[in-house]
Amino acid sequence: MDNELGKSKWAQLERFPARYPQQAVINSLEGCATVEYVITSDNNIKDVVVVKSTNKHFSAVAKDVVTNWKWNKLPKNITSEPVKTQTRFDFCFDKANQSCSTIEPEYSCPGEDTIYSRGMMVR
Repeated sequence: MDNELGKSKWAQLERFPARYPQQAVINSLEGCATVEYVITSDNNIKDVVVVKSTNKHFSAVAKDVVTNWKWNKLPKNITSEPVKTQTRFDFCFDKANQSCSTIEPEYSCPGEDTIYSRGMMVR
């Protein structure tokens, strides 16, 4: 599936990362979740489905955050017909002097459109 939200017409969409699930932080879990969804012509989100996930907590917050992005602030008629796309959420911990987004993960979920929820290990 192509990276629909990477297209310039969606640039105004405020897309914030999913909140790192507390249970995953407590257990030092890293992982990912890919959600597929349909953007309707009136900028609503429907048919949100988890395509793949490494943990149920990641699935839940990924589904939730996609529906909470500011879709209603987009101009109307960006798309004349419903568009199906997917977004991958990676949940990872930054290492000393290295962002987790630059580290090759040990987990894998499909998707070109990746948003990172980054945590920090505190020892």
